[in-house]
Amino acid sequence: MGLQRFEDKLTKCIYDDIHGFIAITPEEKELLGTMYFQRLNHIKQLSLSYFVFPGAVHTRFSHSLGVLHITEKIIQQIKKRGYDEFNDSKKHQIVRLAALLHDIGHYPLSHTIEKSYMEYAYYLKNSAKPAVPGCEIEDLSTFCNSQDINNFLQYYTKTKDSEINHEDFARFVIESAPFKKILFNLFPQLEDSDLEIICNLITGKYINDDYFISAKLINSRLDADQMDYMVRDTVNTGINASIDIDYIINNIDLCDKKYPDGKKRKTIAFSIKSIQVIEQFLLAKYYWYANILFYNKAFIVNNIAQRIYSYLLINNKIEQDYASIKDFKRILNETPEKYFFFNDDYFWLKIKDIIIENKNNIVSKLAKSLIERKFPKTMPASFFKEQFTSNILVNYSQILGQTIEFKKSMEEFNNKIEELNNDNGKYFGVCIEKDIAPEVIVRNYIDDKQINIIIQDSICENMMHLKNQFFQQFMVENKAEETDNKKEELKELKAFKIYDFSNILN
Repeated sequence: MGLQRFEDKLTKCIYDDIHGFIAITPEEKELLGTMYFQRLNHIKQLSLSYFVFPGAVHTRFSHSLGVLHITEKIIQQIKKRGYDEFNDSKKHQIVRLAALLHDIGHYPLSHTIEKSYMEYAYYLKNSAKPAVPGCEIEDLSTFCNSQDINNFLQYYTKTKDSEINHEDFARFVIESAPFKKILFNLFPQLEDSDLEIICNLITGKYINDDYFISAKLINSRLDADQMDYMVRDTVNTGINASIDIDYIINNIDLCDKKYPDGKKRKTIAFSIKSIQVIEQFLLAKYYWYANILFYNKAFIVNNIAQRIYSYLLINNKIEQDYASIKDFKRILNETPEKYFFFNDDYFWLKIKDIIIENKNNIVSKLAKSLIERKFPKTMPASFFKEQFTSNILVNYSQILGQTIEFKKSMEEFNNKIEELNNDNGKYFGVCIEKDIAPEVIVRNYIDDKQINIIIQDSICENMMHLKNQFFQQFMVENKAEETDNKKEELKELKAFKIYDFSNILN
């Protein structure tokens, strides 16, 4: 008898509303039944966006299954192309586990609470420094305890602490003694070194050449994670986005590419005929940000939840078990059951505590607005037209660069919000920014997260270098300030929002 193919182990099925039946192994089914995975059933994929999109109640659990399913489809496509990358049954299982475990370290309310812990970590390291350059308010504590709504909500540092990131947090779960025991019992072929590989696949850190291709499936600019959440989120919110995932996958191949370290490696690439479908996917992502994450009410409700949780951290109102990375590591190893209860329900328990305490302060009023589903008033287009001279300052999403015009507009924007609030207004003004294109076009990644297109034979090129029209809209050439040199700037998706909280705070 020959060696058993890995595919022959896929004897169990789970039905998914997006992908239909998803095939899994008996061992994977047992893993899904553990409290670590069942916890993900209590964390909504899009945080509190269901306040606006009632169908957006899908969870990190269903998303993880979807990523596993798409990863397997890509693996089968690579095998169909004649490459033996996944003929190794152990490697096949390791990559599937990385897909399944990629969100095992997510916080309650997904990215919303993750940002609160990032804020808090930054605050602890930089409490003696100004939180926002040029801002008179010195630290997050002052912001979180402010009774001015614009001050209370405005602070957010983009600085990332790697240990706070949910992908790095997944490492603590996977390497904790109780979870490691579960993995080793279910998958006896695994060793400690294999867990390190799984963690590196999840975090997207450079992997040795044996897993160079595998890494692209789990963490790249067009990976199984993005393919699933783009389809799942648009379907469940009702946002119409035509995304042909099957066509993209069926046009996957491998190509030769030379890297900055001088080595030529085979890597994931897409047929040149799939460019328009990939552009369609990227455009869908653009609309996903503009119409779901940037949507007026969806954005503000998640922003409120984030700041309330930051307030709780700053004022030591979070249980010690959940107060720091050190505490999380402790409970993961000593009392992992406590980790199960660190889910969306925990956030609502803290909201309950705030409301019962009822200090009649800004935090108490905002907490009540959440349970009453009461939104601040979003200022309309006419308000922007009347209040601002800059034609950049409008209340819809735009692709803008960090130009001199933009900086002047931001100054006008901030000054006007301050002026309105000085007249006893209760306005919050924010410029939301998202670097969509740079995730795709950043050059010279040693681990090659770019989207590669096969242009001839087995030779490939970064999609951005093909100078296609989609990416050009994200680029602008400006004269460098005070020099004659030109610099190439990346544009971002930006949206100016102004909210009037009078109906909530009066």
